[in-house]
Order: sequence, then structure tokens, then C-alpha cells
Amino acid sequence: MSPNKLNDLDPKSWLKFQKSWFIHNPPPRKKGVLVHPAKFPETLAQEFIGFFTKQGGTVLDPMAGTGSTLVAALRAGRTDLLTALRPGAAEGNRERVFGRSALVVVQIAGSLMLLVAATQLAKGFSYALLQDPGFSTDHRVTMRLDPSLAGYSPDQTERFYRALTDRAAQVPGVRGVGLTSSLPMVPGYIGVAVAPEGFDFGPGQNSVTIVSSSVDRGYFDALGVGIVRGRGFLPTDTADSPPVVVVDRTFADRYLGSDPIGKRLRFVQDGNRIVEVVGVSVPSRHNSIFMPPQPFLYVPFAQRLIPKMTLIAQTEGDPVSVIGSLREVVRGIDINVPVYSVETMEELFDQRSVAVANLLLGITTTVGLVGLSLALIGLYAIVSYQVSRRTREIGIRMAVGAMRAQVLGMILKHAAVLGIIGVGIGTVLSFAGGRGLTFAIGAPRFDLLLFSLVPIALFTTTLLAALVPARRASSIDPQEALRYD
Repeated sequence: MSPNKLNDLDPKSWLKFQKSWFIHNPPPRKKGVLVHPAKFPETLAQEFIGFFTKQGGTVLDPMAGTGSTLVAALRAGRTDLLTALRPGAAEGNRERVFGRSALVVVQIAGSLMLLVAATQLAKGFSYALLQDPGFSTDHRVTMRLDPSLAGYSPDQTERFYRALTDRAAQVPGVRGVGLTSSLPMVPGYIGVAVAPEGFDFGPGQNSVTIVSSSVDRGYFDALGVGIVRGRGFLPTDTADSPPVVVVDRTFADRYLGSDPIGKRLRFVQDGNRIVEVVGVSVPSRHNSIFMPPQPFLYVPFAQRLIPKMTLIAQTEGDPVSVIGSLREVVRGIDINVPVYSVETMEELFDQRSVAVANLLLGITTTVGLVGLSLALIGLYAIVSYQVSRRTREIGIRMAVGAMRAQVLGMILKHAAVLGIIGVGIGTVLSFAGGRGLTFAIGAPRFDLLLFSLVPIALFTTTLLAALVPARRASSIDPQEALRYD
């Protein structure tokens, strides 16, 4: 027996159609189904379509009047040739829709990454700003000076700064003064190559470069940098006395072990000069408040003379109130020595930390929100475009019994798929990058709770963006849609 190449009917249904006549009993229509204007039920056309075609075949309705063939072909799982040949058919626009959908997915993923970065940065910055930076900022004022611009020799420079600190300490309202070649979070630190006594670097390395600063004996008290072991600098630490150095606890823990006092360091680039560790200070965030403390060295100003120095004055009241008096002290020593970069430590801290944090947060959040807006606009456009191209199909579906909620779900399904793909890609990339970002800013951990809220909020937003065109699709009049070209 040759296979049936005409249709997919079973033998019983085949025999039925061999008769010259048969009785057709159409099923009762469901409530809400459009009453078709044709003189015959579309289920009758469906039976003939099922007899003469196979599943997935194409049907031609030369009359193409009231849409009977469209309805019957849709129910029978066939394609109406007239619909397939229309310029607005979905097949003819598949590449365009795919390209726009891919762009929306990329925009959703990119927006998610930026928004996750912004939330983790905000959390990390908040944590960092609450940490002890290792120095004090309140009731401190700073000013930069450079006697070399007035032609001072090294000896004259040393005498100028000694006179400056002595006189500045006598200004009413000043509790203490100190000098440093570089303030925390301000570029200008001096890198020195050192070889700690007894430390094994391994093959191919015999020293390590550590950032350092030249400070006088009043620096630690003036800036509130605590000495946790040993001592700070003394008046006896002069150019003629044995070289000494104060290291911070980060350096001591990494290179000197549990008993750092009395250990020696070799300054490789300074003729292999040997210096003795006399004190250990608290670790300070010299480079940035958002970076973990790095190993640091303090060298006595008298043993490493630097022309350009910063005066730090600790005050009893408002630090701004003593600025004029301190300027007068400088002019009283030499009017030709310039004074510049006068600011309080609180202003400096805000400029180098809080302002930077706000700037980074603002840029990241703005770019993320702009990307999200573009993604939502693109998603809205895609859904609207699909609704316009599928108006006839939607009308047919509603004519054969599809409810508004079903049409709404059908349209939202595509938006949900795009949202899930974009959010999924963005979540994976954000999790990988977010952990590295958290480590880079010194935050204790990656906030998973905050991280999980962003994808949920973003996915909900994408559905809301598609809801307007989806609701419009569910409100289509079936009779108008069947006449839509």
C-alpha cells in the first residue's frame, strides 16, 4: 500500500471524505468569539484544508474576502499563501527584528553591568569613608613653601624651615606644627629602593621600591599619625647622627617580622646607606582613601633635605583663622619665599576622596541610566514594531477565541525573553567584574544582596517598557485587524 501523500488523515476520516455528501456539525462558539460574516462556518473550510494538505503546508484562498481561509488555515496548522506573500510578513522582517533585538540585549546587559558597578562603588565608598585613614583631618591647615625659588642653598633651606616651625608654633591658636615633603593623597611621594635586613626576595631580586616622605619631628603629632612601637624623630636625629627611619606597620609586617625595632634597611640608590628602624607608625592610606594601606617609610627631614615642603598646623579652633598669622610668619622670615596651596585638611580630604567618589559614582550611574534608557526605548520600539507587523495575526487569533490576556502574554513573552537574555548575560559579567571592583576599592566583601536587587529591578523595568504596546495589541478590534494590510 503506497503511503498517503495527500494529507495526514487516518483511514476513518479518509473514508468519510470519499462520500458524495456528509453532514458537518460545527462546535458551538465560545463566549467572546467574533461571529464570522461568512455563510458557512470556518470549521468546514478547516476540514477541506485538512483533506487536501499536510501539516505545515501552504493554502491559497483566491477570494481572500472575509478571512475564512485564514482562520481555518491557522487552526489546521497551515500557512495562508496570501499572508505569506504580504510585504509585512514576519519572515520578510526577521533579520531586522533580530538585529534590533540583539542591540537591545547588549544595551540591557551593559546597563546592568554599569548599574551593578555603581551600586557596589557606592557601598564600597561608603565603607572606605567610614574607615580610619591613619591621619587626622579636623583642625588642621596646610600650606606649601619652596625656598629654592628664592635662591636658597641647602643650608639656608634648613635654617629657614627651622625658624618657620619655631615661630609658627608660637602663633595664638596653634597647638603644634610639622613639616612633610608630601601630604597624604597628594602626588609627590619619593620612591626609594630598600633591602630589609634578613629578608629573602628570591632569585633575581635584591630590593623593593617603597614610597617615602621626608618629615620633621613634629609631623606625627601635627597630623595625628600614631607611633605604635618605638619612637618618632628627635632633635638629635640630625645630618651628623646615625641614619634612622620610621616604617609603617604594613611595611613592618611584610618585611621585618614581629620585632622590627633595631632592624636595618639598606638604601640601594643612596650608596647602599644603612639606616636603622627606630619606630613603627600606624598604616595610612597615602595614595587614596579607597585603596588599602601600602608599605611606607618616613625619613628625617634633617637627613634628607627637600626644598619643597608642606607646613601642617594643628589648631585649637577654626583652622582658617590662623592662615593670616602663618602667612605673616613666613613674610617675617623672608618675604621672597612664596606660599601657595593653602587649604585645610578637611578641604583636601573632601577634594581627594569625597569629591572623587561622587564624580565616579555620578559618571557610572549616569552612563548606566542612559544605557538603560536607550535599552528601554529600543525594547518599546521593537514591541511596537512587532505589534504593527502582527496586527492581522492578532486579529485572527482573537477572532478564533484568543482572549485579551492571551494576546497580552504573547506580546510580553518576546520582551521577557530579551530581558532574560540581557539580564542573564549582564549578571554573569557583573558578578565577575564586581568582585574585582570590590577588591580594588578595599571593600571587605561583595554585597550579594545589593547585587541581586539590580537584575530584578532591571527585568521588571523592561517588562514595564513593553507593557504599553502590549496593552495596545490586546485592544485591537478583530474586524479592523482582519482588513489590516
